Amino acid sequence: MQCLIAFDGLSSRDLPALLELLPRSRKLLANLSKHTVSYSLNSAQASWAELLTGVNLFSNGCAGYAHPTSSLNTLAVFTEADLLAVPKTIEPSSGSTVAVVNVPIILPRSRDRLWLADGSLPTNRLFSPSELSAESIFKSYLPRAYESHAGAARLPQMALVNRCIETESQRLLCVASLFQRKGLSKFVYRLSLFDQLAHLLGIRFLEAADLSSFGNLSNFLRELDDVVESFSAHGNLQMSFISNYSHEPCRATLNLNLVLAAGGFTQLADAQNLARASTQRMNVATAMWKPTVHNLTSLEGCLDTSRTAAASPVAGCIYINKRTVFDDGIVDDDNYLTVRGKVVSYLQNFLISQYGSSFEIEVHPSDFNKTKAPDLIVKIDGVEFQNLSASMAPITPLTTHVAKGFALLPERLNVAEQISATQLASLLND
Repeated sequence: MQCLIAFDGLSSRDLPALLELLPRSRKLLANLSKHTVSYSLNSAQASWAELLTGVNLFSNGCAGYAHPTSSLNTLAVFTEADLLAVPKTIEPSSGSTVAVVNVPIILPRSRDRLWLADGSLPTNRLFSPSELSAESIFKSYLPRAYESHAGAARLPQMALVNRCIETESQRLLCVASLFQRKGLSKFVYRLSLFDQLAHLLGIRFLEAADLSSFGNLSNFLRELDDVVESFSAHGNLQMSFISNYSHEPCRATLNLNLVLAAGGFTQLADAQNLARASTQRMNVATAMWKPTVHNLTSLEGCLDTSRTAAASPVAGCIYINKRTVFDDGIVDDDNYLTVRGKVVSYLQNFLISQYGSSFEIEVHPSDFNKTKAPDLIVKIDGVEFQNLSASMAPITPLTTHVAKGFALLPERLNVAEQISATQLASLLND
């Protein structure tokens, strides 16, 4: 059986501190081959889509939590059903079952998949199949530590930290139970805790022994240590450990839509429509007490698409408003390359003036992108993209994601120290 455990949010520089807190499984992890892994984008959804499908985001279509549907003004939560490629990393071998715990975009599938939700999908199902409800630990399963973002914001920081630890500890009990099921060929468990603590406490939190919550964190890591050790005793098991993205201090925020508007490529809707869209977002945020409803923090509903040639409805991604792809698109096929080239040139000049050389723009490899995958992606070191309306003052977060992680793999010959997400997927699927 293949077992993949994801420490999302940690970087390779965090490994020494992590190993110190996992004494029983330290030797196992230290003896694995360590690799730095790069991804196209730094969101959880985009990085996991690359790992799951083995192709980059231009080919798999996933650029983040949401994606435009019939219009750049109309977004939907991105799920496995929207992928342009098969998630072969979690495809079971014939007659077997796969366990998938807390993995973004992946949907329940009763036929051959044991599934625990990550809390980001438009469904009220928390686990599958329904027979798992016979066990009390699954009946009380919660994918995230809070019922709403608004409610989480009102909690004292340490209370929220401890709640995150408790939630991951409860998930770990479910993981240990699922691992005992017969007929498994693959087992994938993603921890949310490290990513959450990096957002709340900053980087290097594993070394912050003076934190009031460090005792609770240490207790959880002892539980994790026991589970990893018990897994390793399983016969015929191949274990790998990964992180699909890491964190760095956030030095600035940037709204790409306002940048594109200044260049004449994006036209924001009038003040009345902007106010209405802002109110709708606030109402959705207030109602976010279940994982069935989510506030798409972007400019959905806020564009005048009749005068918008390009926009960024998804953070870090730019879409040309193509007439043949979007119902209200205005860019003809014949003008696609011209418009895309002008957007790239404008952005390069702007970003150089603001950030020097610490940015990267990737362009869709096709001369005409006929899909709803982004046409451009933008990455800037230490910058968080804020695609909210101009009336909402952005808050600079403590940290921001980095599109780099690591992989600890069984020893293989001729594998470079630095690999891409698609290369990692190939190694895991060999």
